[in-house]
Amino acid sequence: MQPADGPILVATDFSTRSDRALWRAILLAKQAGVPLVMAHVIDDDRPQALIEPQLAAARTALDAAVASAREADGVDARASLIQGDVVAGLMAAAEECGARLIVLGPHRPQLRDTIFGTTAGRLVANSTIPVLIVQGLPSAPYERVLAAFDMGVVSARAAASVRELELFGVVQVIALHALDAPAESMLKRGMSLPGQVEDYVASEHADAAGRFRHFLSEHGLGSARPLILPIKGTPARTITEAAGEENVSLIVIGARQRTGLKRWLLGSVAEQVIESAECDVLVIPKSAAA
Repeated sequence: MQPADGPILVATDFSTRSDRALWRAILLAKQAGVPLVMAHVIDDDRPQALIEPQLAAARTALDAAVASAREADGVDARASLIQGDVVAGLMAAAEECGARLIVLGPHRPQLRDTIFGTTAGRLVANSTIPVLIVQGLPSAPYERVLAAFDMGVVSARAAASVRELELFGVVQVIALHALDAPAESMLKRGMSLPGQVEDYVASEHADAAGRFRHFLSEHGLGSARPLILPIKGTPARTITEAAGEENVSLIVIGARQRTGLKRWLLGSVAEQVIESAECDVLVIPKSAAA
């Protein structure tokens, strides 16, 4: 577990997209009363003569952003300029400063992402601390959050991080369990008697509701509003649609952190939520919640 007073690390490439992440990170740092580290990574896979001008320009931009955060927002900010791979660089910077959270802006899909994965996806797959992807324009502290749990080991560990959401100023937590009734489609194909499918689904829902209430109480989330919904297409679609219907500004989800070929073939529910959600997404890596 990261130190309670550890800084927030925000990644910036000085684009308008990353400005969203910077504004949210400043807001969070002010709320929590913790320092803010602004990090920029420059790819070093080029001759040093080409990198030097970029380093100078990035240092000037970082210093200006740090000065603005200190003077205009009253945040204890500092800069971190890194050379190397983006994900490895951000993880190294986060470890060096003891960050409690990494904040990223919304991703702009590129062709190379189909081969190497997005920065957010790679970071989620490898990070040991929570990662916040900022999709919307920050205007106020988060008030309503949707936390998705499948009641497995990852969810049990992630629940500990959800209990610490005072960092985000959350007023209401809606706890979602996406229900998978495995025999439903089989019963439908088998031309079951009228009402048999409905009775089965109702029984599965009631059983899941009881187990979910116990799960939330056991992990200190008894005050959260439970919401159980049948899976529509995929778990990620169910989560993002519920977030829209509940009008939340933040989704919280745990990540199993598959790696290698398995991750490439199967993907990740967390990554799918990041790609399709219209609100911000906080991903709790398995190792971070342990």
